[in-house]
Amino acid sequence: MIKISCYKTKQDLLAKAFCQLAQKCYSNSINTCVIANNSDFVMELDRVLWTYSKKYFIPHATSQDPFHQEQPIYITHSIENPNNSKIIILVNPTEDNLLKLFSSTSDVKLNTIEKIMIIFDDVQRMQFSEIKALLLKTKFNNSEISLFEQLNSGTWQATSEQIHNL
Repeated sequence: MIKISCYKTKQDLLAKAFCQLAQKCYSNSINTCVIANNSDFVMELDRVLWTYSKKYFIPHATSQDPFHQEQPIYITHSIENPNNSKIIILVNPTEDNLLKLFSSTSDVKLNTIEKIMIIFDDVQRMQFSEIKALLLKTKFNNSEISLFEQLNSGTWQATSEQIHNL
């Protein structure tokens, strides 16, 4: 069963929330594939990981980097998994990206994925109810879905819709 965790944050906290999740994955030695909407957003996420912390370096790569398939964090705008990730992070995903990922013809072998994290901000057009409806539409029913909302303090709180078995 794949666990799907949705994280709703504020637009100005999106990059920091992404970095915190990427750091947690890296600290736990879990290869992670990050899927963004487009190549510009890939470059933005790449930049924020380079500047996120003076204390901790989070090794990562994009398809433009040499040996990208060997990096623990891989950032792309395509539905792919070249570094054999166990975790997929989608940042402000489009409906099209979600449908492609959960499609039976996806290039990502979902049976090898342990967790999918979906981070979206408060101005993103796609919200939790729409994400859940899309998952039902794709008949992707081997999952448990949770929603967390970031408070102004930066901490995460599970919402009343926390756990749903699809």
